[in-house]
Amino acid sequence: MSDGEATVGTSIRVLRAGVAISLALLMTMGGSASLGSGARAATRPARCASAGQVYKQDLLVQRENGELEWERLALVCGPDHVVKIVDADGREYEDLADFRAHNHLFSKDDKITVPRSFPSIGVTGNSGVDVVSGHSATSSGRRWLIAGLAAVPIIGGAAWAIARRRRADP
Repeated sequence: MSDGEATVGTSIRVLRAGVAISLALLMTMGGSASLGSGARAATRPARCASAGQVYKQDLLVQRENGELEWERLALVCGPDHVVKIVDADGREYEDLADFRAHNHLFSKDDKITVPRSFPSIGVTGNSGVDVVSGHSATSSGRRWLIAGLAAVPIIGGAAWAIARRRRADP
């Protein structure tokens, strides 16, 4: 085997390793945003019985400046009998984590008080409450960071392979 063939073989292995590392990093990006203090992520979507039924949910909000106010959200029973959260702007959310990650109503410094069963409908008894930040860090910044870090081995491997190939050519 010549030096050129060995260099190409090494370059291919480096690129494969870079792709494998990148895919592993990208697979770890999934999942919802952390709920923070006390809140528990739902393991499955909240179900409802009457498709099309709309329920109201008032949340107590402490704004970052300390002011308290009420914010009303709608809980809508979809045709698939899964509860959707709908805000005052008409935007729909799957669950509390999705709402916190994508809503435009609250900042990360606002505190919202939600029932532990939120967004379940028809829960009887006292399930307690959780106080969470009004907005979690959106995953887009994290995704760009991880994608950038994942690109480093690929770009570095390609640059290394090109440099080795140029040195090997007479």
